Amino acid sequence: MSKDSLSTIFKGQENLREVLDSVQELILILDSNRKIVFYNTSFGTFAKEHNLKTELGISPGEAFNCVNFVLPDTECGDSNFCKYCGGNQSIKVSQNGKKTENPCRIASLEGNAFDISIHASPIEIQGEAYTFYSLLDKSAISRKQMLERIFFHDVNNVVNIMTLILDNVKTDHEQNNLLELSDKIDLMNSALQTLRNEIDAQYILSMAEKDELTTTMDKIQLHELIANVCNFFNSHSLTTEVKIINDAETNDCVLYSDPTLLNRVLVNTVKNACEASDSEQVVNIGFESLGDHVRIYVHNESFMNEEVSSSIFKRSFSTKGTGHGIGTYSMRLLTEKYLKGKISFTTSKDEGTTFQIMLPIKPPYQQ
Repeated sequence: MSKDSLSTIFKGQENLREVLDSVQELILILDSNRKIVFYNTSFGTFAKEHNLKTELGISPGEAFNCVNFVLPDTECGDSNFCKYCGGNQSIKVSQNGKKTENPCRIASLEGNAFDISIHASPIEIQGEAYTFYSLLDKSAISRKQMLERIFFHDVNNVVNIMTLILDNVKTDHEQNNLLELSDKIDLMNSALQTLRNEIDAQYILSMAEKDELTTTMDKIQLHELIANVCNFFNSHSLTTEVKIINDAETNDCVLYSDPTLLNRVLVNTVKNACEASDSEQVVNIGFESLGDHVRIYVHNESFMNEEVSSSIFKRSFSTKGTGHGIGTYSMRLLTEKYLKGKISFTTSKDEGTTFQIMLPIKPPYQQ
């Protein structure tokens, strides 16, 4: 279907088409089968900037390259994950004759993440029922607010702990308790490492979001990198009572990747597993070599229900409330866009949750 073939739809309403093309909002008109029969100029510009599809006769999920629109025989709205999608809910309500507004978070196959507010209304054109689909992109605003909120939340937590430690250091010094003083200094050092880690994390994510992050490929001894990640969590003062087990102590694998970014991905993955775990539960991290790839896994004993699973890689989704919600998104962004790997997970009540990161042993240009 071409845009010119829509002349019959807009017959006698040419001014309407001109108005829709003149507004800044992203406008789609969907037929009763959820297919796009019109998009305005603003959506066309937005699509070009974000590598979206602008073919007519496709669904919104297909246009955005939604990660849940993956099977060739699956329509937008058919998967189990789609029932939690604000865009899908808006279409359903509109097709029942009602206006609605819903937030919608879309993760694309290219690693892009969109935070969109959708207004959907039923309209009738030439005696046929359509959905007027208006999209407001809030991604930049949401990204800035999310980064600021999480950064200040995490930094404030560390500063509060450092303040408490300093108060105890002062007491130990006054009482000449050198052994306790030494322990407090170790805790202070751990807190400072955590603070630096949080600052580095936000800087890397900010650069990645702006597409200004560069990779530096280097030789990595994977068992050493994993050991460092385990030591960081087992020694730092903010970790909950979760035991982290290194399954990679007797294995070895050399790969060529970006050490800083891979470390960031693993730290975020283990942190996510710890936050999902109850006190005294276990988190395992290890890897296995698979020819020209390596599979790194992080397992915890908790289970994610379907609603959580469907949104886990979306930018602003969180099960932890204010101050969280960026870790799993950044794991996917860094792994797939910059390290040229793939990240996925499995979850069940019996087996718990396992995140796995598949990485090439060598970067693509060396293979």
